[in-house]
Amino acid sequence: MKTIQYLSPSSIAKYKDNPDEFYMNYLSDKAPPRFPQTGPMSVGSAFDAYVKSYLHQQLFGNTDPRFDFQTLFEAQVEPQVRDTALPAGKKCFDAYKDTGALSDLMIMLSKASNTPRFEFDLRGVVDGHREGVQLQFGTVVLLGKPDVHFVSKEGVDVILDWKVNGFYSTASPTKGYIKLRPDGSRHKEAFVQWDRDIEVNVAHTLDQTREEWAAQLSIYGWLLGMKVGSRFVVAIDQLACRKDRDIRIAEHRAYVRDVFQHELFRKAQHLWDLCHSGYFFRELTLEESQKKCELLDNMAASMWSDDQADFAKML
Repeated sequence: MKTIQYLSPSSIAKYKDNPDEFYMNYLSDKAPPRFPQTGPMSVGSAFDAYVKSYLHQQLFGNTDPRFDFQTLFEAQVEPQVRDTALPAGKKCFDAYKDTGALSDLMIMLSKASNTPRFEFDLRGVVDGHREGVQLQFGTVVLLGKPDVHFVSKEGVDVILDWKVNGFYSTASPTKGYIKLRPDGSRHKEAFVQWDRDIEVNVAHTLDQTREEWAAQLSIYGWLLGMKVGSRFVVAIDQLACRKDRDIRIAEHRAYVRDVFQHELFRKAQHLWDLCHSGYFFRELTLEESQKKCELLDNMAASMWSDDQADFAKML
């Protein structure tokens, strides 16, 4: 069994969805190959390259070759899907720009009291200490890659992520948005208040509307120095597509409940301990757990077809 070096939002989500697959992907010595990037995934990655290169150029000029569009695009979009991802990502970017969402974000970033950061790796040890509570959680090594972090003109920490949903199918905007573009409407259940110079939906926290988003951005917040359970603004700009015809931009600005953050950290700590214990499947006896690990190792090894092995060598 491999020694895991860190946990990420995606690995924690994988354990929640399927512990067997988590073991095969992250702990097995015979981990299965990474499968090729899909069309829907590539659209989000292409959009990401368009928007980050544009914002970086507008804010800082051509000072950092890492944010050149072609560099970002080739780093994030695999060769076999680039021909379709390029125009699809451009269509999403144009919708984001034409609805005014991009210019509004640009204004906010230009007024930020810090230097906005894009596409950066964060890795660190997070402590789940709770003041005034006798039982203290331990520590866990986490890794995250926020899309954008900035501090507003009046000092509000904002962590923003982009989501592209439904380009090849259909996706509805997740409830709780403070603005839906292009018409500018607000979700019927949203109640918006100002946190200094940032509008926030206080009727629902993000974990009450989309748990996986809340978990991802909470981890980013902790890695940026926010305490587990503290209050900071999490933002999602969701591009909800109806196939490739109609693209709506749902802007989410919310908090994450302290109880959700503490429970998320507790689960991450538990998973971290399992990964370093040599006894992964605790619902079984130690001997049964070891046998199950061997079975999963064999299953992982059997996934290596000749085509997959050849593809893995290209990555």
